[in-house]
Amino acid sequence: AQPWWRRAIARFALRRAHAVRAVSERVAAQVRAVGTKARVSVLPVYVDLARFRNVIREPHEGSVLLWIGRFEKEKNPEEAIRILRYVLAEIPDAQLIMMGDGSLLEKVRQEARGLPVTFTGGADPVEYLAQADVVLSTSPAESWGASIIEALAAGVPVVSRDVGVARDAGAIIAESDNFSDTVERVLRERPEARLQMAALDLQEWAKAWRESLL
Repeated sequence: AQPWWRRAIARFALRRAHAVRAVSERVAAQVRAVGTKARVSVLPVYVDLARFRNVIREPHEGSVLLWIGRFEKEKNPEEAIRILRYVLAEIPDAQLIMMGDGSLLEKVRQEARGLPVTFTGGADPVEYLAQADVVLSTSPAESWGASIIEALAAGVPVVSRDVGVARDAGAIIAESDNFSDTVERVLRERPEARLQMAALDLQEWAKAWRESLL
């Protein structure tokens, strides 16, 4: 949750705004609940999805879990290690790839000692999405969720809490108490994944951006 003073500043600004642009219907509803009288437009963050839609899934041995994000508290990277430990008890050939950097990286490395975990740093996610069987979105809160959109555009199932655009995009929603069970089920059943949100190309997005300011 945001500190009280940030929420107070946000309410002050939103109630005096002339136009508001939100990244999702969920955020737009939260903005309207604050009491703004401005017109609220919904315009997702622009993501160039062409390169993700062209991902060719590579055959591989074992079950590959992929985590993409910043190694910071708000992204909860340590949960990915806990999930892997749980999954390994039932699927011994599972492995985890973790992409990104941040202040918790070394701590997570220590927690992952002895486990089949690969740390890639800030590599191109396209290469690893081609290998992944499931993407883990462990953040307890999100305003958007670009990695969710990219993974689904590449045809990789995503397990996520009900945050940001996860539900609208087509992610498999799981609560904290059944997150690991859901990941294991996805690895066994290999469900088809696809992005369920309409994506604008750059020209369409730029036009909608301009119109949202009027």
